Amino acid sequence: TGGLDETAARLPSALSAIGAVLLVYRIGERFFGRRAGWLATATFATCFKVLWQGRFGQIDMMLTALVTLGVWFWVRGYTEGRPGFYRLFFVAAGLATLAKGPVGLLPPLLSILAFLAITRNRAEIGRLEIGLGLLIWAVVVLAWLVPAGLSGGDEYLRQIVLKQNVTRYADPWHHFQPPYYYLTVVPGEFFPWSFLLPTAVVVGWKTSKSSVLSRDGFLFCLCWVIATLLFFSVSPAKRSVYILTLYPAMALLVGAGLDRIAAEWPRWRRWLVIPFGLVAGLAVVIVAALPIAGRGRSEAVPLGG
Repeated sequence: TGGLDETAARLPSALSAIGAVLLVYRIGERFFGRRAGWLATATFATCFKVLWQGRFGQIDMMLTALVTLGVWFWVRGYTEGRPGFYRLFFVAAGLATLAKGPVGLLPPLLSILAFLAITRNRAEIGRLEIGLGLLIWAVVVLAWLVPAGLSGGDEYLRQIVLKQNVTRYADPWHHFQPPYYYLTVVPGEFFPWSFLLPTAVVVGWKTSKSSVLSRDGFLFCLCWVIATLLFFSVSPAKRSVYILTLYPAMALLVGAGLDRIAAEWPRWRRWLVIPFGLVAGLAVVIVAALPIAGRGRSEAVPLGG
């Protein structure tokens, strides 16, 4: 753009959001089928947090896109029986680490390992070759970190490696929140699909056994959500943007659940009608309350006619 203006600041997030949307579709299609992929894509692209971060000048949407890219490489390797794609997972994790530290590697890797441990797939853990993968990851990170350290000096390395990563996570100096903090922010920031997430989990759990691939996909997405949530909940410092990388997994769960409801309609009708009724009721309450809540405020004059 010729300079650091508003467009330049927002563009990386916008492009990353588009890339993440496409990757959510590919993962959903691979595990659950085309319709589920489209439903997951629509869910991810229209929830509040993604709409906000996709146009906001922060690095977190790029981190999310790179983490989702790494997951897609792992999904291809797992579903196609091609371990070579696992190397690309670690390359993407290295790029995600350059974007925002070790959180680009640890939560997705822990998600994969949790899934393979639960399914008792020791052979796949061996094919993952974690030692070689970590070496690939380190090469990607050091390719930038070494020249940066030579240019910035020891103090820069201490700041970027220790304070902004290790200390920020283990012994932070701000953004203190209780362990349950993320459970209080996800319902609002995954809106409106947070109303359908419990439905998707229940329906998906009960119906995923019909296909080995969909069962694995559903279980992996659950591991992705839980591992990421636990990883960030352990740290005393918490911000809602930290868990943006689990939004693709939640969208995939919703897409898979809605797909099964449609496939077996009207068996699961009440699991869909009740959440939609709650959303409709909330919308009515908001519309009715806005003029009252905004009474006397200059910015709310249009609400009062």
